Amino acid sequence: MKKIIIDTDLGDDIDDAFALLSAIAQPDFDILGVTTVFKNTVQRARIAKTIFRLAGRVNVPVYTGIDTPMNGIIPKWDYEEVMSDGKIRVHHYKEEMQTEQIEEGGVDFILDTAEKYPGEVTLIALGPFTNVAAAILKDAKRFSKLKEVFVMCGHPGGNYAEWNVRVDPKAAEILFNSGVKITAYGLNVTTHCKLYEAQQEKMKAFASSSVSLVRDMMNIWIESNNRHADQPRRYPTMHDPLCILSYVQRDICTYQDVKIKICEKNGLDGYTIIGDEGAPITIAETVDVEKFYDAFFTALDAVDKK
Repeated sequence: MKKIIIDTDLGDDIDDAFALLSAIAQPDFDILGVTTVFKNTVQRARIAKTIFRLAGRVNVPVYTGIDTPMNGIIPKWDYEEVMSDGKIRVHHYKEEMQTEQIEEGGVDFILDTAEKYPGEVTLIALGPFTNVAAAILKDAKRFSKLKEVFVMCGHPGGNYAEWNVRVDPKAAEILFNSGVKITAYGLNVTTHCKLYEAQQEKMKAFASSSVSLVRDMMNIWIESNNRHADQPRRYPTMHDPLCILSYVQRDICTYQDVKIKICEKNGLDGYTIIGDEGAPITIAETVDVEKFYDAFFTALDAVDKK
């Protein structure tokens, strides 16, 4: 069994929720726990717990992490609501999720689990790396006991900053220079994995509570991101499921060993630059989109039949 921790900022974009379903589908995954990061980790944790409960995985613990990036900046979309406590309401959160049982202490959970299973645990980080960097700063020795870290981040060779790095570039720099083995899936591959009309139509065949919930979340995302008829239509992009499914099926992507530097100034905050000054990392170089779709819908079908 592959021992897994998933760190996620689900609840805004839709790909994190599909990534959780992709992980739930894997018979050889021992999902030790989930941690949430960025903006409103309590609501994110309750969404995650709901997905796991509806999929029959009530014993997977979900831990809240850190809301605020190291730079103190929390970007807000124009459709988001600020609640009375000053926190932003996560877009896919529903009030009926309020009763879900979640835990505190996501950073400590990562460290405690790495120490409990030295050399066995893969951390799959799908959001900004605030929790991960906090764990490294708190106890780099225990963090180094992780087997490896798989991440969705970056745009190697690209001319703009990918979201997970841009939100907290200092945290990304700390992770990339931590010395742990890192495999990254950036926009150069993930943007090829979209759910167009044909894939969205295929989604309608699933009937289980967990897949139906995530499909409804997808529809909310589609509506929110296509409110202006004069702009090009946006389609859900499966950044995070590609990271999960490529961990399972390595040949979905091809890979390259490079050195990447995280930029934090001169207007290039969050850029991932390939060069000799960077930290060593393995990046996905190309993706076989049809293999991805096959793995993606096979996973959803497995969850639907649970």
